[in-house]
Amino acid sequence: MKKAEYSDIITLLGNPDTVAEGLVKLSDKLTVDEAEFGKLTESNNSLRDTNAKLALRITEPVKVTEPEKEKTDEEIFNDLFTSQFNKED
Repeated sequence: MKKAEYSDIITLLGNPDTVAEGLVKLSDKLTVDEAEFGKLTESNNSLRDTNAKLALRITEPVKVTEPEKEKTDEEIFNDLFTSQFNKED
């Protein structure tokens, strides 16, 4: 709501003959303002999430590599065994 609309309501509240009307208008305007604030907050949160996703897409975070698993005794034996035959003398 704009300041001018609040000024009109304050004028109504300042006059003893129009206090009831001023309270009704103030309540109505506050309800509208609260709904608009909720929409703005929701829009802001959506934009923040979108910007975060775009920033992550642009920066391409480093992927974590998995550590190599240890070789079993059988795999070690097979590697040694085959390396004996692949030697060049």
